[in-house]
Amino acid sequence: MTALHSNTGHRLIDSDRVVDRPVFDHDGAAIGKIRCLLVDRRSGQVERVVVHAHGLLGIGAHEYELPWSVLAYDTRLPGYRASLRKSEIVAKNSAYAPSSPP
Repeated sequence: MTALHSNTGHRLIDSDRVVDRPVFDHDGAAIGKIRCLLVDRRSGQVERVVVHAHGLLGIGAHEYELPWSVLAYDTRLPGYRASLRKSEIVAKNSAYAPSSPP
């Protein structure tokens, strides 16, 4: 089934091709990698993603929750570009812990 959906040009993409993809901010600065997709139980739609940002030698690592709607795959970058700047992402995520709902 993977080959059926993951070929270039298809509208659908397997989740394993999204997880671990890099995420960049509006200006192209690296933020981290997608750790998981958060799916609405009722609609089945991806609502948010958790982005893991590595710290130096594992110290200072963070996770940020972003709405799926602020991400778009950028063919010029090897991953997804957010419509927000890194400072906005950090500010929006400082109000709650990564495991808590926004």
